[in-house]
Amino acid sequence: MRGKLGAVLRLVSLVALVVAASSCGEDAVSVDEVTVVRGSTPGLLTKVEDARLTLAPEDGSDAQRFGIRQVDRPRLDLFHLEEHVREEWPLIVFWEDVGGTRFAVRVDDA
Repeated sequence: MRGKLGAVLRLVSLVALVVAASSCGEDAVSVDEVTVVRGSTPGLLTKVEDARLTLAPEDGSDAQRFGIRQVDRPRLDLFHLEEHVREEWPLIVFWEDVGGTRFAVRVDDA
């Protein structure tokens, strides 16, 4: 029982830190040695897959790949994003970097 209580308290602490950081304008949170960094990148999508987006950044830097987590999938309209690829419409990918892996959490038309 004691182990479960500790796990619940760590989870509550993690959620509290994430909420506090997002409400204070912070863009990085570190809990139990896992750092979450949030950001956004404008550009053109070049590829849409079930588990990944590939973006050519507006600034001309190297292509960026973003994983798609199940929890974020409802916010990402992959059909619409495929249209962005075909029509070369610009957009902004909002992402989270969790332990060195970037995940798309939202995509907005630019």
